[in-house]
Amino acid sequence: MHQFGYTKVRFRELTKKIEQQAILLALPNPWIVRNLY
Repeated sequence: MHQFGYTKVRFRELTKKIEQQAILLALPNPWIVRNLY
């Protein structure tokens, strides 16, 4: 149970980093965002 909670926290941190990187990449490239959606 403790191991699962730790994994969940690590996964949340990982997704947060991925989101931040995606935002940083998408800001100077609005056409990429248009292609994604």
